[in-house]
Amino acid sequence: NANFVNELNLYKVIFQSRKESAERFTDWVAGEVLPSIRKTGSYQKQLSPQEMMRIQLGMIDDHEDRIKSLESNMVIDYGQQQTLRQHVNKAVLNALGGKDTEAYAYISKVVFAECNRDLQDRFKVNSRNNIPRKRYEEAIDYVDNWEPKTNTKLRIDEYNRQQRFEV
Repeated sequence: NANFVNELNLYKVIFQSRKESAERFTDWVAGEVLPSIRKTGSYQKQLSPQEMMRIQLGMIDDHEDRIKSLESNMVIDYGQQQTLRQHVNKAVLNALGGKDTEAYAYISKVVFAECNRDLQDRFKVNSRNNIPRKRYEEAIDYVDNWEPKTNTKLRIDEYNRQQRFEV
């Protein structure tokens, strides 16, 4: 057999009790909880200075973590994208031997695609515009030292040995 008491009757029993713990509870409810609810519409336990400091430090730590996360995930901006594009163009043109070559006329798209694919693979991104901002200088250096793969170099040389005949 079990007896159950609903919340209302529980409070009635506690408030009528003369036990020391029941009187402390009654004093707390009547002196702190009910006045707070009447004044503000809710009750929130008063925090000690140490508890407030712990919460504030947690907010600062969270703020620092969010900043670090943002910095880690930021990608290069539009100006950096344009500069990187110029470096890619220069690297590819150097590899092809310039704009006036047979290689440029026939396989420039292939070489541009290879350079961009190598750049994406190196930095593990789906587009060169998604390179992390903190690795921008590394990306510029990589492109400035980029060379086509051996088979592509052989194709470039083969095309550039041909002469263009105009009719």
